[in-house]
Amino acid sequence: MTWSRRAALACLLLAGGCAGPKRTPFPIGLFNVADAAHLTRVREAGFDHVFPVGTPVQQEAVALEAGRQGLKVVASPAVTLGSERVKRWPVAAWYLEDEPDVNNVSPERLRETGRTVRDWDRRPQTFTVGRGSEARRYGAIGDVFMLDWYPVPHLALDSVADQIDAALSALPAGKPLWFLVQAFDWRDDHHKIGRFPTREEMRFMSWLAVMHGAKGLWFFRFPRPNGLTLFDFPELWGAVSAVARELKAFQPVLEEGAPAALPYAPSANGLESKCWTFRGRRYVLVLNRRREAYFKLPDVLLKPEWSLFSEPERDVRERLKAQHGAWYVRSYEALVFQGPL
Repeated sequence: MTWSRRAALACLLLAGGCAGPKRTPFPIGLFNVADAAHLTRVREAGFDHVFPVGTPVQQEAVALEAGRQGLKVVASPAVTLGSERVKRWPVAAWYLEDEPDVNNVSPERLRETGRTVRDWDRRPQTFTVGRGSEARRYGAIGDVFMLDWYPVPHLALDSVADQIDAALSALPAGKPLWFLVQAFDWRDDHHKIGRFPTREEMRFMSWLAVMHGAKGLWFFRFPRPNGLTLFDFPELWGAVSAVARELKAFQPVLEEGAPAALPYAPSANGLESKCWTFRGRRYVLVLNRRREAYFKLPDVLLKPEWSLFSEPERDVRERLKAQHGAWYVRSYEALVFQGPL
């Protein structure tokens, strides 16, 4: 399915049918945008939130242009503290601190920063931690909990789920978690090993985060070394934007869909599944997080009335492995289906 067709489908999902549950925003964000001139392409790629960086002038230019284009920002209050001008910024949340657990910022100090910011602007607050277990110390602070975990290439890709599970088990009930998807090469930060994640890896991490309860996804990050950005690397930008566009097309389901029963009996092990109903349709996310194992796809999803959400014209069997007269979901694969209620 082309981007234009996916966008049209997303618009149809938003506009058609009867009224559904109250909309809960599911941000799709991009970290570290320093040039307002980049925002049109960023928005067209499916992103609706950005994190401005650079000088105060650059950050304000990005924030104001984001507002003009219907985007929101998560921004650091450090360069604007006390300024009346930030009231014009389309702030989704103020970013109190980057990885306080890594940078030795105590919960007490972070809480005090939040109180200071709240005195002059009462919009939501957030920050990022580097491990899910840190929710035990920091989880009660702020309004949104952000978690980064960058496993490529040195950790198991599905460790993303373990980190999200650890965070959600310690967060106050109902507090949203936004997950940062790795979109950088560790070698860019002078580490000895690293590589840029593939499109398939970024896609899997994104859907795995959705499966395990993330309420927003951010891609870290837009800049590359030597003053370059992802725009200067078409293959990398193409991979990142392909994942963002797929998520953007599905965003209406994530924001307004109702949790629903699966059209098959859930498996005690092997495949993970999640189901929503939205606008008279049922949507099923199926995921294999095992590194070296295949699991049989439920037969009902092979019936003609079910199709792949992003590629409805494609036979799902092309994405599966034939084995022992059945069809199996490959390792580290995520499939999103649409079908009848």
